Order: sequence, then structure tokens, then C-alpha cells
Amino acid sequence: MIIPNFPNDLLEEHQRWHHVNHVTNNNFPPIGWGDRFLNFHRQYIRKVLSWYQSQGYDMRLVQPWTEVPQGIRMSPCYDRNAEMRLRFQPQSFATVDELGRYMERLHACIHDVGSVLFNEPILQDLDLAPRSTYFYNIHGMIDNWYSNWERAMGGGIPTQQGFQSALPGFPGMTPGMQQGMQGTGFMPGMQQGMPGSGFMPGMPGMGGRTRGPKAGPVSKIKGITPLTPESEMVYSSASRKSTPGAARKAAPGTARKASGGKRRSAAAKPSFVASSRRRK
Repeated sequence: MIIPNFPNDLLEEHQRWHHVNHVTNNNFPPIGWGDRFLNFHRQYIRKVLSWYQSQGYDMRLVQPWTEVPQGIRMSPCYDRNAEMRLRFQPQSFATVDELGRYMERLHACIHDVGSVLFNEPILQDLDLAPRSTYFYNIHGMIDNWYSNWERAMGGGIPTQQGFQSALPGFPGMTPGMQQGMQGTGFMPGMQQGMPGSGFMPGMPGMGGRTRGPKAGPVSKIKGITPLTPESEMVYSSASRKSTPGAARKAAPGTARKASGGKRRSAAAKPSFVASSRRRK
């Protein structure tokens, strides 16, 4: 859903950050980018949500997702092993920068596939994405992954508590739940019949009270394959890294927005959409 009357200064703040910190290869962001990404977006979403609440808008629409929607998880660009590592082995990341850089290809995939899944094209345009309520579902969830890492390292804030402390009167939420949500699988604003996340029986949800496995080598967890620089290359074709001539490649001096101010073309859409068209 598009947020009405979104302030230009807040939109421009996000634009400036991504123009300065533009990434050309989502699999290998530069050193320092992950720290900047997580900390900028933490303060940014709190600032926007403070304004959003002051307008009397429905806060339920911008609650953090507790799970990645299944429709996104099933897409070719999404790496479920990477998500499991982020959620259940946060201590395997030595620094916040390593954590943030590792998240980027999931972050990019969620934006790209979500834009199609929820019929919200601006999610693919980093100059306009903050105008969508889905932006805050996504980045609230990412911030909770960040908080999960902070707690695992012996510091940080409780999951979702950051929103509550920054926003007096923010609707109370029990860990792992989103009160009063409409739609499927706790995904606010989802159209009826849209694939939700499900509960994943036996697995702790984001922010849930159930503890995951103790920290240790990722390879010790059944079903999780440790990623190396070589194995990460497997996912390069499904990331936001552009192929020659593709619309995903940003014009010089811009962020991921397509050149000429145009929305990304069909060539930029997630591979599962393009594949279905070729089979017709």
C-alpha cells in the first residue's frame, strides 16, 4: 500500500543514502557497507514511523514481518539456507558489517519478488520504496534480525522494542506475534489467496521465545550449507546484480532505479516471472 502525503525530506534522505552507497554486486558489497546499511535503516524507519503514527495512520500495516512470505521464499533468487543462518546462527557473524553485507542478497530478492507478489512496483525503485508500507514490513524484519545478532553477541535491544521505545503509544505486541493483523500468515495488506509464510512447526518465529540451536559452526545444523565465496557465486545470476544491458543496472550516479527515471522493465523482474513467460 502507498503511504499518502509522504514527506519529501524523508524520501530524499533515503535517496541520498542509496546514491552514495550504491552497490553494483549484491553478493559482495564493499567492506563497511553492511554496518552503514543496518544502522542507517534502523534510525530511518524509526524516524518515518514516528511521522506515520503522528498522521493517525494504521500502525498494523507497517509492523515487522515475523516470517518471510512463502511466495518470496519459493523464488529462485531467495536463499533459505542464508535465512536460517541469519535467524538461528547469528553468532557465526563476527561483526555487524559482516552481518549486513551477508543480508544484502536476501534484502534485494525480497524487494524484487515482493514488488511482483504484492503488485507494488515501487518496491523495486529505491528512490520511491519508502512510500510503500511493505518497505517497513521488510526493514522491520531485517532490523529484528540485526537485534537478534546484537543479543547473541551480548548486547542490543529486544526484538521490536526499538519501535515501541521510539514511538509512544505504538500498539503492544507479544514476541513472535502481530496483534490484530489481517491477511494470511501475519502479512499485513496481503490480498486474499496470496501465499503466506505458515508457522514452520517446531521452528522459532522471528522474535519468538523459543531458542534456536546454540551458536557454533553452521555446518553442524542439519540442512544448512556453509557459504563460501565460491559457493556464493551460484546465486549471482539471481541477485540484483545486473546483466549487460538489463534495466536493473543503475545509471551513473543513481541507485537501483532504472535510468531515465523509468520503472524497471520486464527484464528486471524476478527470474521466476521471466521464466513463466518464456514457456508460453
